[in-house]
Amino acid sequence: MARIISKKFGVDYALTREDRRWAYRMVIGEGCDEAPEVLWTMINRFVFLLGADLKRSRKPRYPTFASLIKAYSQPINPKWRRDGSACEGRWRGTDACSPARLKRREALSRASRSALIGQGECQREAILAVDLLFDGRLPNPVPGAVDFAVPRLVARRVAQHSQNNPSLSGSDSPLYRSKAGNHFIAHPSTLGWNRATVQVVSVGGSIRKIATMAAVVGAASAAYFLT
Repeated sequence: MARIISKKFGVDYALTREDRRWAYRMVIGEGCDEAPEVLWTMINRFVFLLGADLKRSRKPRYPTFASLIKAYSQPINPKWRRDGSACEGRWRGTDACSPARLKRREALSRASRSALIGQGECQREAILAVDLLFDGRLPNPVPGAVDFAVPRLVARRVAQHSQNNPSLSGSDSPLYRSKAGNHFIAHPSTLGWNRATVQVVSVGGSIRKIATMAAVVGAASAAYFLT
């Protein structure tokens, strides 16, 4: 199993089997076709938030990678299940808490790797991307991205960034976009990050031989700066 390392933020975190189990579920729940971007955005976010907590000597908001992605990703977030606070509260009876969505979230919360990987080619590549990441072999296609959203939600978030940082414009816009649908957003303070800022490093031993590594890494190159 690999470790998340950031010398800049003093982070050295050993990924666990629980982290990997929920990462499998997240990439399938989020649509499977942007797994490298989604995974690395969450790795970046984990370091960004954990580093901030360590700097302030306070208890980490998300002490494990699994706790972060379960809180961030709606398809695997417990509050969006049938008995969760969101679907028992203001979102009850809406499309966000429709019977079909609730059924899918319940299934995801229990799904095994073997069940997920057998759903189709897109799902298979997404699962293999997780394996590459947890083996320290998945390149980061979105350095600095700490948030992602569908385009209709991006304008509001970018406007918030720009309002707080008027100098951000044009090629300096805190965004990546992928051809598959989501936009991947950097915080103004993470715009200068590169692949060395946050790394996932193997600590010896391979999870498994992955014959389609080139295909998965090739898919990761779909992300590019939004201009």
